[in-house]
Amino acid sequence: PIPLPTPTPATVEATILVAEDDPALLRHMVELLKDRYRVLPAANGAAALAIAREELPDLLVTDLDMPQMNGMELTREFLALQ
Repeated sequence: PIPLPTPTPATVEATILVAEDDPALLRHMVELLKDRYRVLPAANGAAALAIAREELPDLLVTDLDMPQMNGMELTREFLALQ
């Protein structure tokens, strides 16, 4: 299993779901965003969709080529939740 960064606290209004299967890139994106947004990290598209269903984030940032569910499929499913 890939160790994920801890979700950031809800100290801001916007929540961003970041789906990325490269652990180093995922950590980097979380670090860049965490001071201004609540960031929810996910290691693949399937995990991101599960988080999206629970949290209903404001924005999705996704890799396109991921295992289990690619970014295009994830985006379609994410938009259907809105």
